[in-house]
Amino acid sequence: EIIVDGENGLLTDFFSVEAIAERANEALSRQQEYQGIRAAARKTILDRYDWRKIIPEQVAFLRHMAGQARNKKTRNN
Repeated sequence: EIIVDGENGLLTDFFSVEAIAERANEALSRQQEYQGIRAAARKTILDRYDWRKIIPEQVAFLRHMAGQARNKKTRNN
C-alpha cells in the first residue's frame, strides 16, 4: 500500500460519510500531533511521484514496449 494508516496518512471507510467526517474532524482537531504524518505523506509523494523520477521511468518503459512491438512486427513479416 502507498498509504499506511497513522504513518503517512489516514485511512477510513470510503463509503461511510460518518467515518470520513470523523477522520476529518480528528485530523483538524489534532493538527499538531499529526505533523509527523503530514511530513511522511509529503515524503511519500516526493519519493514515489516526483516527475523528475517518473518521466525517465515512463520514457524507458515506452521505449522498451516500442522495441518489443517492433521486434514482434519484424518476426511476423
